[in-house]
Amino acid sequence: MSKADLSLPLLPNHYYHIFNRGNEKRNIFLNIKIINIFLKRYADYTSAYLDTYSYCLLDNHFHLLIKPKSTNEILQAASVDFGILDASFYDRYVLAWLKQIGVVERTADLTVLKEMLNLMLTPRRNSLSASSDHPTHMDQLEFTYQLCSYLVSERLRRFMLSYAKSINKQQDRTGSLFQKPFRRKHVFGIKDLKKVSTYIHHNVIHHDYAYTFGAYPWSSYRSIVSEKETRLNKSELLSWFGGMDEFIHYSEQYKKYKWQQELFYIEES
Repeated sequence: MSKADLSLPLLPNHYYHIFNRGNEKRNIFLNIKIINIFLKRYADYTSAYLDTYSYCLLDNHFHLLIKPKSTNEILQAASVDFGILDASFYDRYVLAWLKQIGVVERTADLTVLKEMLNLMLTPRRNSLSASSDHPTHMDQLEFTYQLCSYLVSERLRRFMLSYAKSINKQQDRTGSLFQKPFRRKHVFGIKDLKKVSTYIHHNVIHHDYAYTFGAYPWSSYRSIVSEKETRLNKSELLSWFGGMDEFIHYSEQYKKYKWQQELFYIEES
């Protein structure tokens, strides 16, 4: 496990494979009601900050393919969540982050910070382009991107904390539900986006939950092939493959290839 897996900045308009599992590999999804709580909390906490393309929920771990929204969208969402740039927002996010990176002392003037954030919230063209050469540390970024990364990470962290509190209360348990912090991998380019999305769906087959992608209800595969509305960014995902038929064909070819590879290793062992 590399340090970048745990602390890689989550930048606006970049794609990431997010994954985590239960503390001590314990189960985190115990029944259908709990799974629905997870999905609802995830949407409530993250939908204004990031787009989701695929997911898979297994007994003791989960996978997500996400893309944080633009700089302006993230900062606007944060300002709305905390009451139009009020003191709570500054103290909890802006000031907390500035303290964490050593820019200001605890006695910093909120008026100065408000002026700083108002400048950030001015509509602008995003200057950080998507690239395979991804920064590995926060100090490689200008403050606006540091703050956006912090906000996205914080929303994901708070989502997991909220879910954990619900499960602990329901199951009359205490202690950490998830391993900390959650893992993340940068995904760059259509080729890798196709592979990671399909890999996420293939987990249900790899871990023997089902023999086909569509047989398992707690991955995004069913939502993608269905005509029903979904919160997933389905249109962009399908564009990576060239359409629905190509998405299904690619998934089946991936399954066939993985099965052949696994069979080969069994025969060689």
